[in-house]
Amino acid sequence: MSENPLVSIVVPVYKVEKEISRCVESLVNQTYKKIEIILVDDGSPDNCPKLCDEYASKDNRICVIHKLNGGLSDARNEGVKKIKGEWFLFVDSDDYLELDAVEKFILALDNYNFDKNIDLVIGVVREISLDGKISFQNHTNLESGKIYSSKEYITKSIRKKELFAPACLNLYRTSFWYKFKHEFKVGIYYEDLDLVLKVFLFAKKILYTDYPFYNYIKREGSITISGKNEKRIESAKTVLEDIFINIQSVKDLKMRKILYKYFSNIYLVIIGKHKILEKCYPQKCNYLFLIMHPLSFKDFLKSLILGFSQKLYVSIYR
Repeated sequence: MSENPLVSIVVPVYKVEKEISRCVESLVNQTYKKIEIILVDDGSPDNCPKLCDEYASKDNRICVIHKLNGGLSDARNEGVKKIKGEWFLFVDSDDYLELDAVEKFILALDNYNFDKNIDLVIGVVREISLDGKISFQNHTNLESGKIYSSKEYITKSIRKKELFAPACLNLYRTSFWYKFKHEFKVGIYYEDLDLVLKVFLFAKKILYTDYPFYNYIKREGSITISGKNEKRIESAKTVLEDIFINIQSVKDLKMRKILYKYFSNIYLVIIGKHKILEKCYPQKCNYLFLIMHPLSFKDFLKSLILGFSQKLYVSIYR
């Protein structure tokens, strides 16, 4: 290994006193030792603030930020401000990493002599349901260990409906994040979806590895099954508007056309999955736009149903 860069890990913490030990243990026991762990106590009302301080007292690689509750996005943003590493990861405090996760990323970068134009390294998420069933968010259209341009990565991923939104899926170059002033929008749902497309668009080079480094625990209380409908509607409008504006700013017409298909698919998923009965179209967009830019024939049929009756579409979505 030619270099040993410091890797920062940002962990928002809120009401996870039963799960946080599993997460922190997976970090302090990483086989790659040159890491810093930033635990962001987001005003947690349980025993988490005390636990965070106890972890920090035992390992000098851990620092703790105590702040008023502002939500996941706000906690992530605060954590990023404090990182010292050349690279960084996001980890949710009720999830955990494989013990060699960081080492796998560093080895992948080392294979390319830590190419300064690589802004992102993307891995695989292992999803674990409450009944123990396992599934994966992985790219079937990409070659592991290969570098892609932003356009190549986005195009190949969209064609397979595999442009995944979770921010925890990626290792980020810190200077790249700061250069484009990436930041999660506070106070909305779908915060990853709102940001990650911009991250992909701005990246010079993206390195993919098919290693399932991240363990995501599917749990009760997620926004897919909870939360006030009014907030879901407003969040959907905000995020879809932002995505549409970002796509329209893309100068490459072929790529913009592919991104329009991505937008149509995302619109259909958000409306159906979250049972939104109110129209959430951005300006200059309606159901005819969805019909004209389907990602698949199935999406074309969905758009027809949505245009006929959004209530009917939502009721038969699953």
